[in-house]
Amino acid sequence: MSRLFDDGATDRLYINQAIVPAVPLAMACNFNSNDTSIFHAIMCIADKDNTNDMFVMRLLTAGGLAQKLSVIAWHNPLTQAAVTSTGYTINTWHHACGIWATSTDGRSFIDGGSKGTDATNVTPVNLDRMSIGAEARSSTLFPVSGMLAEVAIWDLSVWPGATNVLKADGFERIVASLAKGYTPDHFPLGLVAYWPLIRTINDKVGGYSLTASGTTVSNHPRIILPHGVQ
Repeated sequence: MSRLFDDGATDRLYINQAIVPAVPLAMACNFNSNDTSIFHAIMCIADKDNTNDMFVMRLLTAGGLAQKLSVIAWHNPLTQAAVTSTGYTINTWHHACGIWATSTDGRSFIDGGSKGTDATNVTPVNLDRMSIGAEARSSTLFPVSGMLAEVAIWDLSVWPGATNVLKADGFERIVASLAKGYTPDHFPLGLVAYWPLIRTINDKVGGYSLTASGTTVSNHPRIILPHGVQ
């Protein structure tokens, strides 16, 4: 059972902790959007006290932006935006992943591929809120219209590699498996938070308890559990 978000009601799930406040980090989730006319902030780590700093995965609109995934680091007025080469289809489950390896290395993936990159030098600061379904800044922007599930965050600093770029390269090798439905707990190295959003909003890994503002239980995408398929 995933969570259904109503953008009109600004539905969201959040916790006033950054969880992973700095690079290198990765986020991933499954999403099913029912509206291509709006931007959707599917996951965000931000400064809850202003609008100047964040890491966010945002679904772009139809038309010229082609419904792509943008993986963004923002430190006002600087923006790093890694945009996937392909987009998503409405009312269909997809997988999104964002990797921030360094301040000059952002990476985006949709359904395990269509990699986008951006080397703009951006370092968000003072991050103290994580949000699912809307931006986590002081203003709640770009709420999601649709369903989200299998939400996870990794601290890549513990991954093997002499540099953060190499650590991110290693994590990148599991993105295709996540997109195929293998749940995040198949890949526990650096996994600091995992919210399946199956009936509850409990974190299976780090004990990060979310606050719900709206949302309802909805259909879940097909997943492959460590002991089988669900």
